[in-house]
Amino acid sequence: MIDKTNNIPIFKQIYTNLIMEMQIGRFKKGDLLPGTRSLALDLNVSRNSVERAYMQLEIEGYILSKPNLGFVVLDTFSEIKLEAIPNMRKPQTESSDSIIDFKYGGNGFSTFPKAKWKQYTLEVLSSETDPFLDNKGNINLRIAISEYLYRHRGVRASYEQIVVTNGYVYSLEIMSNILKARNPKSTITMENPGFPVTRNTLIKNGMFDEPFVYSNGNLELPEKVNPCLKAVIVTPSHHFPTGSVMGVSMRQTLLTWAREHSMYIIEDDYDSEFRYKGDPIPSLQSMDESGNVIYFGTFSKPLSSTLRMSYVILPVSLLPSYEARYEGYTSSVSTLQQSILEKFLVNQDYEKHIRKMRKSFKKKHDLIKTICEKQFGGRVSIHGEHGGLFILLEVHKNSSSDTLVEEALQNGVKVYPTTDFYLDGREKSTVFMGFTDVSSMDIEKGIELLNQAWFGDLNDVVD
Repeated sequence: MIDKTNNIPIFKQIYTNLIMEMQIGRFKKGDLLPGTRSLALDLNVSRNSVERAYMQLEIEGYILSKPNLGFVVLDTFSEIKLEAIPNMRKPQTESSDSIIDFKYGGNGFSTFPKAKWKQYTLEVLSSETDPFLDNKGNINLRIAISEYLYRHRGVRASYEQIVVTNGYVYSLEIMSNILKARNPKSTITMENPGFPVTRNTLIKNGMFDEPFVYSNGNLELPEKVNPCLKAVIVTPSHHFPTGSVMGVSMRQTLLTWAREHSMYIIEDDYDSEFRYKGDPIPSLQSMDESGNVIYFGTFSKPLSSTLRMSYVILPVSLLPSYEARYEGYTSSVSTLQQSILEKFLVNQDYEKHIRKMRKSFKKKHDLIKTICEKQFGGRVSIHGEHGGLFILLEVHKNSSSDTLVEEALQNGVKVYPTTDFYLDGREKSTVFMGFTDVSSMDIEKGIELLNQAWFGDLNDVVD
């Protein structure tokens, strides 16, 4: 049953074998599993390995620990024919392996702080103290978020104002629900160009209003607004997708405009930790004296896109509306993950990780700029440099964004169109490129291939 020469950990082998025995019907619903001590003796393994396997089975809902009784099987798999279970994995093609993909938001587990996360996971699992929870999440985590944001973004908020969410879309859903509860006809607007996910989410919720034009750090604010309009979503510290920064004068104008029109500003501060030139841009919330700014933040960009953990900071004026709308709700985010993240923040490992990632991403960011200058010369312009996890590449060629993307793909490189960033789907000679999940070697090779794809006939001509 157990192969001690195998690289698979002992506890994992025990865990897997027990599931298989449930599947073939040896252990059925209501059966008692062997005691940890007796099973350890039977298998000639440590009791810790058996306890760890049982703990994982209990976490996943296969078994339940009952005092003075033991571990009881909760489910039965006796009727399942293993060979009938279809393979749900997508086949990997040879062509996909050869593509250099400048995708955005793909920061997976390659840079994840695995050692510390494992350490805190075991500490949380070993703790007998239940987290302090309410309908906004783990209170201790929210205190840690509040302290961190005050130190690094100047954000002023108590833990009561913070709601832990499982991603940006869920954060936006919360705001839509709150504003609709206050006024069923409420609408929300955004920047144009802007994040397509924002637009699509607002449309699905029946909240979308005509967007405000954004250009070179300035937002065109109307003097007269739709009386149903209750909020505007902005990305002032690093505009998505142009990468520009909203200047202090425009910020003050926006805050004044919001106050005069009884409007909320949703500040999406999605990647402010990654600034490569100068100091981080102060948050809009830190400048707000009237309580009009709703602050969105995320842990997905710095840690991993797979974590799916974000947060919203509500102005005090919206707390009664939140409580009324979400009375009786529990947090949508795993309490285990929240407790782990709390330790990560309190011990300042999060800040250490941010510094490490900022250094790593800056190297990639600078490499892209250097290689683009070397390969393209004056044939392209880079927008959004000095910060963030993407660049916008303007190609000085009479081609649409979609055409540039298709030409790149034919040459083995995947970049992304900018068409959907604009409400009118306008065609501009620009492409969107992320760089967190691509190696330095592939950055050099990829940009070389882009040059061949777009300017192959001109590369022998001296500008």
